[in-house]
Amino acid sequence: MWRHTKGKKIEVAMKTLKCDYRERYLKDFLDIAGQWAFLQSNTVVKLFGATLSPQMSMISEHVRFGPLDEYLRENKHKMKEVDLIEASSNLASALWHLEENGIVHGRIRCRKLLVYNHDSNNFTIKLSDPGISSGYPPSDVHWIPIECYNNINYAKHSTPADVWAFGTTLWEIFMFGEVIQKIDHHEAMKMYKNGKRLPKPNNCPQDIYQLMRECWDKDPHRRKQPQAIMRDINQLMYEVYNSRRVHSYAKIDVSNSKMSTSSNSLMSQDTTSTFVVDELLSMSDSSELDADLSVPSNSHCMRRGWPSQEDLATDDTISEFSNFFQNLNISTTTTSLDSINSIQSIFELDEEWNVVLQGKIGQGFYGDVYRATLEKIGDEDYEPRQVAVKKLKKAPELSHLQDFEREISIMKGLKHTNIVEILGVLNEPEVSLVMEFVQHGSFQSYLKINKESLTERQLLKYALDIAMGMAYLGEKKIVHRDLAARNILVVDMNHVKISDFGLAQVVGANNYYIMKSTRDLPIKWYAPESLEEGKFSTCSDVWSYGVTLWEMFSYGQEPKLAVAEDKKVEGQEQQALLKALKSGVRYPCPPMCKQAIYASIIHPCWDYDPHNRPKFTSISE
Repeated sequence: MWRHTKGKKIEVAMKTLKCDYRERYLKDFLDIAGQWAFLQSNTVVKLFGATLSPQMSMISEHVRFGPLDEYLRENKHKMKEVDLIEASSNLASALWHLEENGIVHGRIRCRKLLVYNHDSNNFTIKLSDPGISSGYPPSDVHWIPIECYNNINYAKHSTPADVWAFGTTLWEIFMFGEVIQKIDHHEAMKMYKNGKRLPKPNNCPQDIYQLMRECWDKDPHRRKQPQAIMRDINQLMYEVYNSRRVHSYAKIDVSNSKMSTSSNSLMSQDTTSTFVVDELLSMSDSSELDADLSVPSNSHCMRRGWPSQEDLATDDTISEFSNFFQNLNISTTTTSLDSINSIQSIFELDEEWNVVLQGKIGQGFYGDVYRATLEKIGDEDYEPRQVAVKKLKKAPELSHLQDFEREISIMKGLKHTNIVEILGVLNEPEVSLVMEFVQHGSFQSYLKINKESLTERQLLKYALDIAMGMAYLGEKKIVHRDLAARNILVVDMNHVKISDFGLAQVVGANNYYIMKSTRDLPIKWYAPESLEEGKFSTCSDVWSYGVTLWEMFSYGQEPKLAVAEDKKVEGQEQQALLKALKSGVRYPCPPMCKQAIYASIIHPCWDYDPHNRPKFTSISE
């Protein structure tokens, strides 16, 4: 246990330098501690401090689920594609953070990644320090780039070498931690020198494998840069992140004053193929120092380093590596994780335009969203435009069909810089909504992925964009009823748009809408009058806006009201939430949000009296 601050103790991990190696490796130990002490990233294992007596130890945060490779092997049956991509995104962020601080890791491996959290909404991993090592064993050949073959230890000092190792670690992740089979490192080096690379893992997205190949470029100067790696993986993350988010939509029953509720969640239906593997490298608690020093003294590696490229040039055989490829559990055919993700169909929007439907990029409560291109018929000079197509899930309920038709009707009349634009409607083979494609996807995932780089100024600009869009809807007599971070899309780093009008309603002269049926709704974002009476207005949208800002300053975390969560009984979530709100309980100020912002903008949105809540027009001003 570590006394982090007065009155607070936390569980930590201690990495101790063995007495036998203290004299030899003290400088290396202190160098690592000195570098790691200044790293401030959620994707890097945090170093709290060091002890000098009675033992030399580094005190770091305890990451309870252990090494990623072991975790993947043991839990491959429940891993989803989005989990693997999120792990890759965390590693990419860590690599970029190291480069920004002028640090070369030198030993990026799947076993050096630790699993911090895994639930239905998150899969978080952190990069641990490289440890102390006298050198690289021959089994590390797959993580060592070609330019280091003449001097293997150069990999400890080269960011391009870290990038190569990142590519191989990415390969490990999408092989679910499968250990690369033993092979003579001379053969492996010859193979890499001749341009061969590890094959694409089964069910690995082509974009991910292409990124691996770019990390394995023979020329270190042409190799992918850490910032570009993070950008590309985050783009993939935006596309798949919402596929596994669990949202709290519960039924609001307006048939009586004590409305019953039931929880319904959206879960991804994606499945993944996994591999049955045998462990090769020891994952015991013994240090890598022991493993490296155990290489026999007559080892080629220990005496003068690995063979040079000239040494390898005399050997023309690569049969052993060919056998290695054959023994890997990798198919030569490409199989999609979800057959619907790989469809590419052409539909006619009207007599002038075709819509070419491509892969699925997201899902809502009752509909799926696909990437597509809009092509002008007979005009080869027209540059095809990327668009998004929203269509109902298979066999939709009647209420969902009615919602979708109403969404189309409402969106047709909207045109605002902070609202996603509708471009047209496909009527065949089924009704689909063609919308502008918004590059960076869901605001919720964008916040989570970019939380370390977003500034307060950017967040306030997003808040302004949302308020301006909602003010426009108010002028149009439209109540959104599902305003949340998941339904905001990110155009660029300074511009967001409101989307998903599936629950929207046009209000009458009285400026409110009374719900007439029992249905699934996002109760955590709802005002008391909506929960109790099924009453919705621009004022209730203001309440949801406050919750959305809470999400924003919490960097994509889902809101949880402490009292309601602790005291709720299954089937009575709505009553518990309403009771808490009536008693004055509100979502607390997020840790990274200034009290002034919380007090002046967010909290006023949650006034119990709807008429005392701020107007979107005043928020925008």
